[in-house]
Amino acid sequence: MPHHPLYRITHVGRPVEPKYPTNLAILVLMPLAGLVGALSQWYAGASLGMIAAWFLLGGLTVFLTWALGRELAPDDNPAAFIAVALVAPLLVLGVNLDLHAVAVALMLTRVVNRTVGPPAKLSDMMFTLGLVLSLVILRLCWPLALVAALALWWDSRLLDANPRARVFSAVAVVIAMITLSIELGPKPEPESLALCCGDMTWPLVTAGVITALFGLVTAMQPALASKCDIVDWSLSRERVQAGMLTTLLVTIAVTSWHLRADDPSRALMTAPLWLTMAGVVLGRVIGWARGE
Repeated sequence: MPHHPLYRITHVGRPVEPKYPTNLAILVLMPLAGLVGALSQWYAGASLGMIAAWFLLGGLTVFLTWALGRELAPDDNPAAFIAVALVAPLLVLGVNLDLHAVAVALMLTRVVNRTVGPPAKLSDMMFTLGLVLSLVILRLCWPLALVAALALWWDSRLLDANPRARVFSAVAVVIAMITLSIELGPKPEPESLALCCGDMTWPLVTAGVITALFGLVTAMQPALASKCDIVDWSLSRERVQAGMLTTLLVTIAVTSWHLRADDPSRALMTAPLWLTMAGVVLGRVIGWARGE
């Protein structure tokens, strides 16, 4: 793995080599999840194009969920698969999911936690910031730009600091301010919070519980046994914690944006992010129960 060609072009991309059992498992699960998603659309009477799209989205959902879970719990392989199991029913139900937000959380977390090892390349930083800003600008979700700025600032301050990240952090702050100024322009007053406080009560309570438990797991993160992919260094506890906080803040920012929509139930589109964190919490609880 240290000599995989992918690492010549990126320090945030991680190959999925089937010689490792967990990687082989996810490679098997991806097409199965795609099939589940496609069948759910076929049963609903969707067009052939929609069925094909859901086949791809099903596999991508499983992959992104697993990959993010792996970043949030580097020493706990089962946690990522617990997250996949939690997300799988959403594919059966045909729920639309915000995979763009999951990809943003994944890339920012990798930049911060350094699971590959060396600092992100310039091209990695440009791609990650572009991925973030495409979501920020299209949705006017300025808090997400501030989260990205904080994550990049962490990268510039923690162990093996990457000074280049400060420039990208500053750019994210500027974009946040511009987006906020647009957001503060004239707009219709929201009709009511009744829908949010009624139909969304239990999802919001669940999100609050996950936030508290995931925050506790983050604070109690022990020193890590896992090594970086291409250098023989143990992962930094502080960097992994910063990556976990990055994902939590991305999740809160994007969920808040969805809650402001005409239909706050759209916040359920962020379920993969919440369920991945829940998987990490459950994985840690199982480990504690086993005395690990």
